[in-house]
Formats: sequence, structure tokens, C-alpha cells
Amino acid sequence: MGFLETEKLEKYLAICITLMVCTTRLSMAAGTFFYVLSILLGILMWHKQKTIKVSKASMLYVFAYMAFLVTLLPSVLFSGAIVSSFKEFFNAFCYRAIVFGLMICFIRRKEYVVNMLLTFMAVTCVDCLVAGYQLAIHFGTGAFKGVRGWGFGSNVLTLAGVMTMLMPLVLVFIYDASIESKLKKVAKALLGCLAIGLWSNKSRSTWLFIPITVIPVFWQYIRKNTRQLMALALVVVLAGGAVMANPVYRNRLLSIGNVTTDRSNGDRLEAWKSSVEMFKDHPVTGVGIGQWRKAYQEKYKSDKDTQGLVHAHNNELQLAAEAGTIGLLGFLYFCLSCIVESFKSWRKDENPYDLIIFSIFFGYIVLFGQIEYVLDNSSGMRIFWFLVACMLQLKLEERE
Repeated sequence: MGFLETEKLEKYLAICITLMVCTTRLSMAAGTFFYVLSILLGILMWHKQKTIKVSKASMLYVFAYMAFLVTLLPSVLFSGAIVSSFKEFFNAFCYRAIVFGLMICFIRRKEYVVNMLLTFMAVTCVDCLVAGYQLAIHFGTGAFKGVRGWGFGSNVLTLAGVMTMLMPLVLVFIYDASIESKLKKVAKALLGCLAIGLWSNKSRSTWLFIPITVIPVFWQYIRKNTRQLMALALVVVLAGGAVMANPVYRNRLLSIGNVTTDRSNGDRLEAWKSSVEMFKDHPVTGVGIGQWRKAYQEKYKSDKDTQGLVHAHNNELQLAAEAGTIGLLGFLYFCLSCIVESFKSWRKDENPYDLIIFSIFFGYIVLFGQIEYVLDNSSGMRIFWFLVACMLQLKLEERE
């Protein structure tokens, strides 16, 4: 049957994955539908191909992540709630990473990868514009009514995390001469939309982290260009002046260190303290994967917590509390392996895709993971794995 030919299945898979990453924030149901359909197509392709070829570069990331997963198993087995803990382990750490496996195993054609990226970037443009519109019309309910824009859905920090991943990618696409023109054109449009998203989302974390993640990009491309350096300095001065001239944004920026009246900061601090206490009481395997919320509410919740937080808002402290020393070491090994590998490959070959992978890992998993438990963000992690896989496949195609 023609529609079951491998080339056709690859095209269908590319379409379904693209629809998944483009709808995952807009509709959980739609995102899940296209994700499950992608997984079924992957299983069918696996059955037809019999053997799967994966690049050596991709396998380094696979091995590092598999090692991390193995270190989480003791915290599942000794959690005291094996069923619920295993469900969380599978959902948070296995299920959401499947898109990475589907991409590196079955999406081989550069044309498909480029079109997938183009579509996602175009949708993100609209996402950021929606956030700007929400702020302009004072849309929303509750604490964020008329205060912050969050785009298509989920929560305000999800859009902030996506922008943290995309900003260095966009700049590399614009500056690197080897990137094809279609990606450059959409990247330029997305850069303006990201500026609108950063202004309307008002995420202090992105204001802090994006300047850090783009330093390697500017070092690679404009450190010797006086004109571009002057233009960059002008942009920084104008952006800083706009923030400081607006009382709302100035107060927002200055509130970063406020842990008393700003409960967004203060409650995080209380959750971090409680996570340390959990780790002290369960230093080897933790309280169990997915058990932080229950342990926090039953025993460790601080009286100063005004929001009733459901996680630690920090990757390392969450894993230290839930998975103990074993799981935390596994996570640190995974992060260091991927960051060091991408950094070494970039410095060796000056490959733009390695630079993007390094920036995404460092910006989202490490930096953004200090104020948010990103490993438990369904939309954010699917997009993360999608972007990393796209860069690895483009890198592979370029070498071939």
C-alpha cells in the first residue's frame, strides 16, 4: 500500500510531530492526540525498517539521559507509593522525551526538519503576539488579569521558558551564514515577536537569563564587528531605559531580590528550604518521584507559604528531595555530559547547531531550572526535546 511506504510514513510523522509541538500549549487534548499518533507512526516505521540507524552524536545524548533514568528507579521502588511514583516517572521522564527518539530515529530528510522548525517558529510568533494582545486589553482572570500575557495557554512561565530557548536559536539563525534563507527570514520576524513577548510576559527570569545565554552567540559572530557591537550596545541602552522609565517594569525588575513582600520570591524560598529538609530526612533515595507535593503538604509545608506550591520551583532541589543523592547525581551527570559535549563540539567545529544545543540546555535546563521545575512542564519539555533533536538532525545532514 502506497500510503504505508517508509517515505510517506516519514512525512506523516513529521506533520504529526509539528502539529503536536504547535498545539501543546494551546490545547492539551490536541497536543496529546497528535503525540500519540506520532508514537503509533514511529512504532509502525520501526516495524517496517527492522533496524534503526542513529548518529553517534545523538547517541551521546541518549546514553546520558538513559543513565539519568536509571538513577531515578531506586526512588520509585522505595517511595512507599510505587504505583503513583512509577506513573509520574514514566509520564514526566519517559513519555515526554519520546519525541526526541522519534526525531533522531525516523526524521532523516533536511527538508522536513527545516519545515518543522519554520512552522513552529511561525506559530511562536503568533503566540508572542497573543501575549502582547492579552496585556494590551487587560485580558485574564485572577492574579494575572491585565498584568501579564501568557500567549496560547498553560502558564506564564511556560511561555517564558520557550522564549529562553528560542532567543539564542533565533540569533544564530540570523547571524550564521550557513543557515538557509527561509530560516533566516522567519528568525528575523520571530526576533521582533520575542521582544513583544518579553515585554508583555514580564518574566524576570527571562530578563536575567537571556542576556547570559546569548553571550556565546555574540562572542561567536559579532565580537570583531565594531558596528554591530555599537548597535548591540544601543539596543541594550534603549531597552534598559524603557524598563527604568516605566514604573511598573522598573519595580518588576527591582523586585527580583525581594523575598518579603513579593511572595512569588518568598514562597519559592520557603519551598527550597522545605526541599532541603526532605533531602536531609531521606538522603539516599528521597521521598519518591512524584511525592514532593504530598510530603510538603503533610509534613514540610512552611506557614509562610501563601500559595501552597505544588513543586519546589527548582530542578536540583526537587530531584534532591524526590530522588535523593542517587537521582541528583544522575541528573547532574546528564546535564554536564550534554553541556560539555555540545560545547566541545561547537568549539571544535564552530557548528551553529552545537552552539544552539549548548544554549538551549544551559538556558532552559540549568538557568531557567533554578526558578522553575522545568522537568515537570509537559509542554516545555516536549518543545525542548523537539528543538534539540532538530539541531542534531540538521547537524547530521550538514556533515553528510
